[in-house]
Amino acid sequence: PDDKDAAQRAVDWLPLSINAAASSIKQLKPLFESRPDETLQTKFRDIYGVIDEIIMRLYFPSRGKDENQESTKHFYFKVKPLLEQIMSIALEKDGLLIAHTAHYFMQLLNNVLRYDPKGVVHIAAGVAESSKRDNYNFDPLAIREVVRLVEAILTDYRSDVRDGEALNDLLNLLDIFAETGWPDALRLVWRLDEIFR
Repeated sequence: PDDKDAAQRAVDWLPLSINAAASSIKQLKPLFESRPDETLQTKFRDIYGVIDEIIMRLYFPSRGKDENQESTKHFYFKVKPLLEQIMSIALEKDGLLIAHTAHYFMQLLNNVLRYDPKGVVHIAAGVAESSKRDNYNFDPLAIREVVRLVEAILTDYRSDVRDGEALNDLLNLLDIFAETGWPDALRLVWRLDEIFR
């Protein structure tokens, strides 16, 4: 409670920081791809590090204990616009979401699934799509996080994703991982009929 004002100022400031980093990444990416020297690589890594650090710092508070569910829920809805902003920027044509960032992102989404199943599966599908460029969908740790997310949806939230955009998001998420041929992802595809039972 004593830090609410400071937290709100941070939440208000972070969208500006995200936009500034994204704009700089767009400017540097073509230069880096045409002549990848060490100076540009360092600059690119430092600027992208802003996005990575934000996701990592948002992940840690999402691991709230069971007795703090209400504060974790409040935290999630407070930062959800930031998560959506990063996902949207990453999905743009020149967007970028490296595997390291995507993994913290997926872990965060698993931690808050209970509060917003439709919203979480929508963001998760965007994270998976944008991180394909960095081959996150081939990472065994990624498969584990996505399997955990989809199994929880099939067990506890199937009525939330039975139709509309939520069902499309779930199908897109599974497609991204099933196309890699991972048996765990394919097994989840075969279980999709559970949504309609």
